[in-house]
Amino acid sequence: MTREDYIKFLFLKRKKKDFFYLMENYKILYYMKGSLVSYGFSIICLIVSVILFFIEINNQKMNNQLIIALSFLIAFMCIGMLISYGYIFLKNSLQFKLGKLSSGLKSFIFLILPVYLILILCYIVVPKGKEFVSDLLVAVTTFAGATLAVMGVHYTFVQQRNERIDKNKLIFELYEKSESENIIKIKNSFGDKKLNIKIKNLSNNFGFVVGLYKLCGLNIYQIGDDISYLAIQPNACMRLDDVFISNGDDQLLLVYKDIGENYYYLLLIINGDKVSCIEKAGKCDLDFVKNQLYVTEEMEKKSKKNKKNLIKKDDTKIDKEQITKVLKEFETTYNQEVPKYSAVKVNGKKLYEYARKNEEVILPKKEITIYKQNL
Repeated sequence: MTREDYIKFLFLKRKKKDFFYLMENYKILYYMKGSLVSYGFSIICLIVSVILFFIEINNQKMNNQLIIALSFLIAFMCIGMLISYGYIFLKNSLQFKLGKLSSGLKSFIFLILPVYLILILCYIVVPKGKEFVSDLLVAVTTFAGATLAVMGVHYTFVQQRNERIDKNKLIFELYEKSESENIIKIKNSFGDKKLNIKIKNLSNNFGFVVGLYKLCGLNIYQIGDDISYLAIQPNACMRLDDVFISNGDDQLLLVYKDIGENYYYLLLIINGDKVSCIEKAGKCDLDFVKNQLYVTEEMEKKSKKNKKNLIKKDDTKIDKEQITKVLKEFETTYNQEVPKYSAVKVNGKKLYEYARKNEEVILPKKEITIYKQNL
């Protein structure tokens, strides 16, 4: 499975989660899957090698072919374990950046516990070879202790790095008027209405705009041509001009980076023809954004292709009387479901507020009457 295929799979499995949850977790889940596959392979090799070893011990036979087979199985098991712990190391690095030490410990316990259970079971059930199992238990315990020590050092290092980054992070706010501002025009941006984005850098550090995107649920669209690395000066105002959006768009994602390779985002909420507030800000995974752009483009291509396939030539002639007859059938009273993105209130909360947070809510229905239709 390629990385792009996995992203598609992840979005199908996580429909109820929002864009930012997926951005935070998609690499973690990707590494977790790799670790489970390699670890499962290691467990199978361990079980087969233990079974073969004790069968031959009970039969009091130990030929060269068996020794070679056991050597290969143990070698494969060790390789699988190393790959698995490599994936766990990468996953824990991401979780440690989020301050989740407990998640790393849970992953480690989940991986080491089956090994202990298999070895203890062999020690109890099989009378012969207990010394061999005891040696394996000592080796596994030593390895587990060393891994926990390395994990603690790794967590400490990651937290110290996070503290250094947080001290130098950029802070932004919206502004209305400014005597001096850096004006940047967005090229080849298309849409129904135009707005200007005004942000001020409150920190003493340089920042760089990486991209501007429209968010539509889990889909993301780039606005304008590549605007990578537009400098945001310390304690200065910047205005992005000629940003065109479509009617109905209410969220923009502004991605920027600091002088290091640390990426962040601002979630901008649109109200009418201006940006009303910065609703959310945090760390951004640029790889995720790029992959989701690819997924969105591929889904739209497939959608267009399916629409073309549905359109077929038909020589059937339809006259005005037939159309009028069909239209008459629609002149009735029925219950119409209120759109999800609307200002209708449910439990004291507007529907579009539920929609922005991807919260489930039962949509109310209104009685609609069609009195007459003209052709």
